[in-house]
Amino acid sequence: MLGRAHDPDAADDTRALRIGSLQFKVGIDALKEAFEKSAWARRSVLLAVAAGRGDGTSGLQADASFTALRRDLERTAAVILSSNPQDRAFWLGESAMSPTEIEERYGSLKVCLHGSDAHKVDDVGAPDLQRCQWIKGDPTYESLRQACLEPRSRAWIGETPPSGALPYRTVSRVGLRNAAWAATPTVPLNSGLVGIIGARGSGKTALADVIAAGAGCDDHLTNDGSFLKRAAEHVGGLEIELEWGDGETTHGPHTSERDGDTIGPDVKYLSQQFVERLCSAEGGMSDELLLEIERVVYAGHDPDSRVGTSNFAELREVRTSGPRAEQQRSIEAIADVAVQFNVEREKRDDCLASGRGVMPTRVNSTRIGLPVGA
Repeated sequence: MLGRAHDPDAADDTRALRIGSLQFKVGIDALKEAFEKSAWARRSVLLAVAAGRGDGTSGLQADASFTALRRDLERTAAVILSSNPQDRAFWLGESAMSPTEIEERYGSLKVCLHGSDAHKVDDVGAPDLQRCQWIKGDPTYESLRQACLEPRSRAWIGETPPSGALPYRTVSRVGLRNAAWAATPTVPLNSGLVGIIGARGSGKTALADVIAAGAGCDDHLTNDGSFLKRAAEHVGGLEIELEWGDGETTHGPHTSERDGDTIGPDVKYLSQQFVERLCSAEGGMSDELLLEIERVVYAGHDPDSRVGTSNFAELREVRTSGPRAEQQRSIEAIADVAVQFNVEREKRDDCLASGRGVMPTRVNSTRIGLPVGA
């Protein structure tokens, strides 16, 4: 109907359908409503918008009246279609706006994805400027979804994939201040470092402790085996600076508990003493080991599936509250049936004792739903 209304000469159904499909436009509000109502769409579809000026949201910048529309489109999208390095930096919060500002205005950091935009066979897999798209993970839809959750570490656009770890995840230099005792106050590190090798007493553990403290770990506050704690009287006033591969720097060590800090350290440090303590616990499973396992399990959950919780214990409480409530209802229902059964049995015994015979009675047939495993 839409095709014929636009072109009365479109008598053929196929031609009318083609014309109508070109004229049909879906509003952003209708699209969001349909998306939210469909469990399948939320599970299986990723919304994307182009960022180009000719055919994307950047083209709406010229007219201020489209600002709200543009922002709504970009907030709704999970993916920004762009190969421009400047766009990638913006949507990761590395240029005009910080990550916090991006999340407040647009809901989340956005992953920039790019295809070859091929219009002929020779262009397939050969994008302009050698801007190939690399996604970390298996070639599955789940890897694509994970790239949306971790846009900085899971997606990259360039001629070749990043070698080794991404720059922002590697430490390039360790610097010590107020450390007259240190023979080498500046220690450069290569991006492929996987181990520290040296003779006993050469400072391997000390270097690892210093790196961890500079990245925000508080192990030296609670671990009696920490180098920084054991040498506290000799390293007073020590300042540690870590330079990361992307040029950012972090400082330490912390001298007290960081009240109100919800971001957490930049690394997770498992000291040698910590690992030995976990592995030598009597019975094979200490509370400390269990907590570490729970931390790893919780970290493996997608942020969207954590339902607003901040740790494993809270998530477990949310996930098990329903089955526990159902189990309690079943227990109460069984108790009610048992009471009714005893009452009816007493009535029967009274009737038999008095010689009146047995009264025809029936225990209330309460339907009980027992949870699996109850």
